[in-house]
Amino acid sequence: MPLVRDVMTKEVITFSPETTMREVCETFHKYNISGAPVVNEKREVIGLVSESDIIRLGERSPILTKLEHYLPLQISLGIKDYKLKQMLNAIKDIGGKSVAEVMTQKLVTVSMDTGIVEAASIMKKKNINRLPVVDKEKKLVGIVSRQDIIRGFYLQV
Repeated sequence: MPLVRDVMTKEVITFSPETTMREVCETFHKYNISGAPVVNEKREVIGLVSESDIIRLGERSPILTKLEHYLPLQISLGIKDYKLKQMLNAIKDIGGKSVAEVMTQKLVTVSMDTGIVEAASIMKKKNINRLPVVDKEKKLVGIVSRQDIIRGFYLQV
């Protein structure tokens, strides 16, 4: 069976703790990704920021309440319940927050020598979509996603 090193993405998009959530959203959109590691100046992984973190942040906003209200079928009904100016201010507030305020800090990481079966098991057990890959000094060397794992299984067939 392949190892994480065989399927991981080596050129990883990362964020610093000071990055704004607006920049995170723009990067997610530009590169079609849904999450990325947060690293310090030594390239040590200190967190992870994902679309789930952004959604949770929106749900905590008193004016936005639950984002489900704004799904396409409900959009016309949901928006008329709130004042547009208040909604725009809430969205602006979210965009100005730093990654450090939003990121998930309790991380699970793997090494390059972890098997993809073990990585898949960790993802399933923890209900996560990606795992930062770190070296012995805990510095980021890659990231492995569910898609990478599936590709690894496929290559074995």
